[in-house]
Amino acid sequence: MSFGWSVGDIATAISLIAKLAQALDDAEGAAAEYREAVVFLVHLKRTLEPLRTFTALGAYPAYGDEIKEYVECIQGPINKCLAVAGKFDKGLNGQSKQGRHRNVGAKLQWRFQASKKVEKLRKEIDGHMRGLDSLLNRLALYVTYFWPVLKYNA
Repeated sequence: MSFGWSVGDIATAISLIAKLAQALDDAEGAAAEYREAVVFLVHLKRTLEPLRTFTALGAYPAYGDEIKEYVECIQGPINKCLAVAGKFDKGLNGQSKQGRHRNVGAKLQWRFQASKKVEKLRKEIDGHMRGLDSLLNRLALYVTYFWPVLKYNA
């Protein structure tokens, strides 16, 4: 039986300290990751809002129905993402007091727990957004090339 520290133990300890230091760093750590997640959600909202208007117009019902399906699939992960991120708004938004020693608990919890949940949800949203993008490209082709021909021949 041996006592003491092995090289692996020391490397693990150094790695943990480096992760903690990075999590506490405002410029590259948890607060920056949190703000990036919020910006993603804001841009996502800006993308989805015009689609709501488009589906309400009912101009192309088949496409509108498919768009509604994609948006409904995206809505669940968005709500979960907002719920996770909302718990950290007070401590990690750009309005809170800056400094490594401020909001340590929130920063560490974000870095080691919440950010993983948000990233998983973000990947799920991205998958649905790729499908939605493909659908919108088909719609653009239809409107640009086929609709004028069909309208002219009718």
